[in-house]
Amino acid sequence: MQTQWSWILQLCQCVEKHIKENSAYFEFFNDAKEATDYLRNLKDAIQRKYSCDRSSSIHKLEDLVQESMEEKEELLQYKSTVASLMGRAKTIIQLKPRNPDCPLKTSIPIKAICDYRQIEITIFKDDECVLANNSHRAKWKVISPTGNEAMVPSVCFSVPPPNKEAVDFANRIEQQYQNVLTLWHESHINMKSVVSWHYLINEIDRIRASNVASIKTMLPGEHQQVLSNLQSRFEDFLEDSQESQIFSGSDITQLEKEVNVCKQYYQELLKSAEREEQEESAYNLYISEVRNLRLRLESCEDRLIRQIRTPLERDDLHESVFRISEQEVRLRSVWGQD
Repeated sequence: MQTQWSWILQLCQCVEKHIKENSAYFEFFNDAKEATDYLRNLKDAIQRKYSCDRSSSIHKLEDLVQESMEEKEELLQYKSTVASLMGRAKTIIQLKPRNPDCPLKTSIPIKAICDYRQIEITIFKDDECVLANNSHRAKWKVISPTGNEAMVPSVCFSVPPPNKEAVDFANRIEQQYQNVLTLWHESHINMKSVVSWHYLINEIDRIRASNVASIKTMLPGEHQQVLSNLQSRFEDFLEDSQESQIFSGSDITQLEKEVNVCKQYYQELLKSAEREEQEESAYNLYISEVRNLRLRLESCEDRLIRQIRTPLERDDLHESVFRISEQEVRLRSVWGQD
């Protein structure tokens, strides 16, 4: 009776062990499936939300770039979940050998989870045995560490890790995670490159729309700032488009040519504006001199008319010569002669 009671207690311990291991088994595969679904849905969302091209709105892309950075934080935090699954996969037992419908192709190691004694075989808890045949669900043909072979209740054994299906599943999840991370990175780079491209094109269009008249309304320091902004936008684009799938090498080369043409065009505008300012300055100086000359001539004319209308007093000849001489002096003064 005592032996039977001891055996019942051991069976209870075995059942408890199997329940614990089976729970971990099914919980792992359930969590692994949830992870697969999450990563698949996340991949679809990234492809749908962050897909872009040159026609995409710059304002929308700027919002998406910021949103993608927040999503990256969540994705990086999910790495711990993937790592946990990778670790748990190595501890998951094997359940397939317990199914007689899955006959063994070769013997596999098993571990005793209780003591078992019969005339033909003795097994102690934690002994590492060999499962030779699993054609019966309740009893297995087992080889003990001492080499004895017998039919032993399968409940006395656990089929230890590694579980190839669990490990392979975890590896697929880890690869799926890396693929999603790569897709996020590619999408983020593509969006940033298009944003930088828009800013660069805006600078190019702004310069192309410039003319001499608009140049002349700007302050001297603003001219250099325009060229600095263009160069800065181009450098930003070069950096952001290094890994972009939107822009090819030929696209970048063409943009570089356009930037150089814009610089040359703007320099020509500056030279033209400078020439016009010099011409306007010379013209204004000429007009000022003509105006001054006219004023002097009008003043001289007024004095001459007054003298003509003023009657001579006594010595007509002497007075006339004096007035003529005085008028000649005034005329030389008008023409800038001594």
